[in-house]
Amino acid sequence: MKLYINLLIVFISVLFFAGCGVSHNAIRPVIRVNAASLQADALEVIMQAAVSPDAYVRTYAMEALALAGDNSCDKLIVMSLGDQTVAVRSAAAIAAGDRRIASARAELEKMISSENVMIRLCAGYALEKMGDQRFVRWYDNALTSDIPQYAGQSCLLLGKLGNSSYRPDSKTVLWQVMNKSGQKPYIRLQAAEALARLGDMSVKQRLLDFAGSGYADDRLLTVSALKLLACNECIAMLSVLADDEQIEVKLSALRGLGVLAGEDDIKPAYKALTYTDPYNDNTVTQRVRHLAILAIGSFGRDSDAGILKEQLNNSSDSFLRLTAAIAVLEWQKARGATAVNTSN
Repeated sequence: MKLYINLLIVFISVLFFAGCGVSHNAIRPVIRVNAASLQADALEVIMQAAVSPDAYVRTYAMEALALAGDNSCDKLIVMSLGDQTVAVRSAAAIAAGDRRIASARAELEKMISSENVMIRLCAGYALEKMGDQRFVRWYDNALTSDIPQYAGQSCLLLGKLGNSSYRPDSKTVLWQVMNKSGQKPYIRLQAAEALARLGDMSVKQRLLDFAGSGYADDRLLTVSALKLLACNECIAMLSVLADDEQIEVKLSALRGLGVLAGEDDIKPAYKALTYTDPYNDNTVTQRVRHLAILAIGSFGRDSDAGILKEQLNNSSDSFLRLTAAIAVLEWQKARGATAVNTSN
């Protein structure tokens, strides 16, 4: 169960005050890097990660392949549908659906008959994204299941499927999941995030309540939903969480703020690149550095290209190299958003 929550923190992991003071560039020299070259390097890292011997890295790489939006990645996604690890196959199915890869259909048809529930759920999602309408009741049993992984994954997939005349009751069933008696808090949060993804503003107060929780995991898992809903109150709450005492919450909120984070606000992200857990827990160290890299990518600052390049060249940690590649994709998107805002 702890691994499942850690995966949530990574994947759901995918906006404030104008600061002043000493720039982070006064501490770190600016390294000039060509943006096109940086993106090409990021794509290479992602493709290498897709065939990594580490199943955890391969799983995360599936999301990155879909985000890259490059046709050269589709073959790796289809290949990964036959991976021996359930998590990789499931993630590959979601990626195939997000990319609407027609050549994946035959394998996905086999996967909907799998003995593994998670594989069946993700394969159904992929085929529905390609226009298949057999799956309207595909998630009903999983959503009401007492097995949290099934309910949580179904919430995620319903949110990603979006609003359609084919699925008019998605919001209703997600509210039922959230209000279920005895429901686990992180499943409530996943249902709330799915509702935010569907644009249901009525979930706003619940999200703000979760964001004020005394439990750091609750605050952390709320960040992505606040970003999705993106109303003024949600953005204001992200700015509050960017000052959270828990470093993981702070970094996630900074990523949520992205281009709206002020100069003083973003300093902890650069400092956290070299974070070491005081109790020598390598998992915590890696998670904090992972969140720091993603936050820096979300800022969309030209001056950070060199930092991202350095992280792409991290030969000691393949997971953090992949994180840097995803951060480059977010950095490119954020730069585009900044350019649009400036021109307006």
